[in-house]
Amino acid sequence: MIKKLYNLMYYARTHSSDTFYKVIKKLCISAVENLFPIVSIFYNYEQNRKINLTDKQIIISLTSYSIRLNKVHLTIKTLLRQTHRIDKIILWVSNEEYKKINDLPKKILKLQRYGLQIKLCEDLKSHKKYYYTLLENPDAITITVDDDTYYPEDLIETLIKGHLKYPKSICCLRGHYINLNKELNVDNYDKWNMEYEGEIKESIFICPTGCQGVLYPPGALNREVFNIDKFKMLCPKADDLWLKIMALKNTTSSVLLRERAIPFATIKGSQGISLEKQNNGNKENDIQLKHLLENYPEVIKVLRNHYDKSHLENLNKKDKILL
Repeated sequence: MIKKLYNLMYYARTHSSDTFYKVIKKLCISAVENLFPIVSIFYNYEQNRKINLTDKQIIISLTSYSIRLNKVHLTIKTLLRQTHRIDKIILWVSNEEYKKINDLPKKILKLQRYGLQIKLCEDLKSHKKYYYTLLENPDAITITVDDDTYYPEDLIETLIKGHLKYPKSICCLRGHYINLNKELNVDNYDKWNMEYEGEIKESIFICPTGCQGVLYPPGALNREVFNIDKFKMLCPKADDLWLKIMALKNTTSSVLLRERAIPFATIKGSQGISLEKQNNGNKENDIQLKHLLENYPEVIKVLRNHYDKSHLENLNKKDKILL
């Protein structure tokens, strides 16, 4: 159901006028938000026959907290309905909020029978989403998702197909483009090209955002990613920025798998307190980005080197057109 509605929205985004697209978007988002909680009650979540495009272990990793834990089962149900094989879905929950797994809402506990794994851990805020899964499964493909989103049934299939085409890159469906200023320093976060759209190609300048799923191949991130003291000090609320810096330290590019961006429906009542509101509203992303760049100046050199290459490529393209 969700896949078909998102496909309709994407078709309208790429083939119709802005006015028509806005109408279709509103209708599709509303349909997902209002219908899925009802029809999901009757779905079969047993591990049925799945597409299998790779032999590598595939793990979906997410985290949630008290306010959203009453509704995160809706997100997890969309992940259990994926068309592609998944080896593990791991939900990380703070052991400061819950002392025992059985204390969690029953709607989540019931999903354990279908393969959901629930693990208690130190409260690393949003960094719980990736930290322990990457640490414990270094050879697996890790796909991070948010806890407040309705995902299409083919999300994992789409990301795996992207991974097979771009095996060394981080794959995503939504991301921002990092801009450099005239001095070739990283521009403020709010001056980046948000929800970047354009040609599908690998780029060091794409910063994936986790809300629509991000695939990390083994070895994509520098081992510094596990430095808890550093990210607690530098960017406690900006896991996307931390992960991007760790990718740059390994000179790992990212690739957007779609030329156009569409929104995914979010669970009603889950947006009261969100990182996006905290970080963007208070300009905390700019502060955290500044701290990261001051502590890891080597990533600026990586961006500058690739900026020169990209600039030359664009010049060559223009020359070819003139010829």
